[in-house]
Amino acid sequence: MTPEVAWVLALCRRDGTVPSEPAAGFDWAAAQSFASRHRLGPSVYWRLREQGFPAVPADVREAFEKTFRATIGTNLAYVCVFLTLLERLEARSVRVIALKGPVAAYVQHGNLSARQFGDLDLLVPRAHATEALDELRDLGFVPEVRLGERHLRTLLRTGRRELKVTHPTGWVVDLHWESLGAHFAWCREDELWDRSAEVDFEGRPVRTLGDVDLALYYCLKAAEDGWSTVYQLLDAARALEALDVAGWERLHARAARSGKWRAVGASVVLAGELLGLAVPPRITAFLTDRTDIGRLVSLARPRLLSSDAETISFPRLVTEHLRFLERWRDRASLLYMLALQPGERDLVLLPTWLAIPPFLQAVRLARTVRNLTAAIRT
Repeated sequence: MTPEVAWVLALCRRDGTVPSEPAAGFDWAAAQSFASRHRLGPSVYWRLREQGFPAVPADVREAFEKTFRATIGTNLAYVCVFLTLLERLEARSVRVIALKGPVAAYVQHGNLSARQFGDLDLLVPRAHATEALDELRDLGFVPEVRLGERHLRTLLRTGRRELKVTHPTGWVVDLHWESLGAHFAWCREDELWDRSAEVDFEGRPVRTLGDVDLALYYCLKAAEDGWSTVYQLLDAARALEALDVAGWERLHARAARSGKWRAVGASVVLAGELLGLAVPPRITAFLTDRTDIGRLVSLARPRLLSSDAETISFPRLVTEHLRFLERWRDRASLLYMLALQPGERDLVLLPTWLAIPPFLQAVRLARTVRNLTAAIRT
């Protein structure tokens, strides 16, 4: 770990660590590059401001302030969109769980401007996905690929779990009607709703996942993206540190029972190593003898300590995803999703009357085999 990376991570830790004053020869550009690459600018700025920006050059301070001001502007704009959507969906009796975004910034990080986000993630029941899409379209949001009504119905019944829609202003909403793919699900969807909780969001009640489910969600999201950014690991650490001893026990029980402890455990270890997360001794004991978790940590650590965004080829990404999963049925589910689950572009490639699952799966499988073959040859 370079001094620059260690300094940035120390500013994000919650265990009382005080970063040492940078020594002569400290590369401020490298520190800024690492913070930017891992989207840690707001967290670094808040900690530096608390400390009075000790030994920080004026131009570096100005750069962090500029990122902070941009974050405030973007986040406030998204809050307006978020509250408008909630009001319209609730008026139609559509239940909504807020994932990540402004609620995570306000509740987990303690400040709306302490976390960067570039979209809104909303979870609705599958039965109400069409109504939610109608409201989004009324507000000017459209899918990246223009879809007809039959295309949307096909997406809902063929295993898709989310749809990204964008606004002409640049706003983006990820609408989920399942929280995670079947390969990463740790419980039934109805259990998530039953355990969901209302939190105060600037004086307004907003529903989000229950504390243990939220921690599991963030740990698994970090794993799903290959632990590519400290920003995602920081989300997991914030949710994990809110758990009491009983909550940690429930987290381990749900992850182990569903075959997700390998991915969750690796996130816990990484959050402890890099961000100072305090892990209860009993949970540490469950991690100590897991060599498979140790291997995942050793593979992820270089990526989390690098300032360079790593480009991962499709075959390697699939291989890494398979490594995270403990159960064969989860691996099969992932391969099904990657090879046979229709995407928006798959739908519009075919005439409307052919937009039915068997044809879509044949098109998707043929293209996936072609892509894999080309990647292997190169």
